[in-house]
Amino acid sequence: MALVFGQQPGDRVLDPMCGAGTVLVEGAVSFPDAFYVGLDRSPEQIERAHSNVDFSELANISILHGSAMSLPFVSDLFDAVLCDLPFGQKHSVLTKIEELYRRSLVEMARVVHRGGIAVLLTSPFSSIFLERHIRKFPVSRPSLVGDEEQEAGKEQGEEDPTLSPVVDLKDHGDTEGSLSEIATDVAEQPQLVPSEKQWFGVESHSLGLGVRDAVIHVLKLA
Repeated sequence: MALVFGQQPGDRVLDPMCGAGTVLVEGAVSFPDAFYVGLDRSPEQIERAHSNVDFSELANISILHGSAMSLPFVSDLFDAVLCDLPFGQKHSVLTKIEELYRRSLVEMARVVHRGGIAVLLTSPFSSIFLERHIRKFPVSRPSLVGDEEQEAGKEQGEEDPTLSPVVDLKDHGDTEGSLSEIATDVAEQPQLVPSEKQWFGVESHSLGLGVRDAVIHVLKLA
C-alpha cells in the first residue's frame, strides 16, 4: 500500500486501525526515512503489533492504543494515512461499518494537513459505505482548494486560527513514550475540523487477495 503513492523523507504516516502492524512494517521497510504511527483499540492487536515491530527491528514505527474515531492528536499533524479498513463481512457488524468509516474519515481529515493523502484498503462491498463519505475529484479542477493561499500563509508565517497548535513529533524524540505524552497533552484540547476540508477520491484499484477481493482507494484532502 505504501508503494501506491510513496512517502517523502520525514513524512509522518498514520495507520489509525493498525491491527498487527503489517501495513506499518511494509511502509517502514519501503520508506525508511518516513515516520510511522499505528493505533488500535484492541489490546491484543497492540501486543501483536509490538511483537511484529520488535521482530522487524525497525526504529521508525511507534504503536499506541487509541480509537480511529477519536484520534489523540492535534490537527494537521500527519502527511498521509495508510489503513486496511475492517471489511465488515459479518452481517452483525454491517450496520456499524458505515458509522465507523464516517467518523474515522472525519478524524483522518482533522489530523492530516490539506493536500495530504489517504490510501485505504477495503472490500468491494464495503467500498459502497466509504464512497458515500468522499467526493469525486473534478477532472477540470486546476488545483486543490486553498493550496495557493495556504502556501502563501506558510511563507508569511501565518497560522490558521481554527486549528489546534501542531505538535512536531520530532520535537518529542519520535518515541512511543513521547507520543503517549502528546496524546495526554491534547486529550482535553478542542479538536476542530475546518468545514472546508474534504476527502476527494482520486483513484481506486481492484485487487485479488486469494481468499478475498479488495479495493484500494486513494484519497486526497482538499
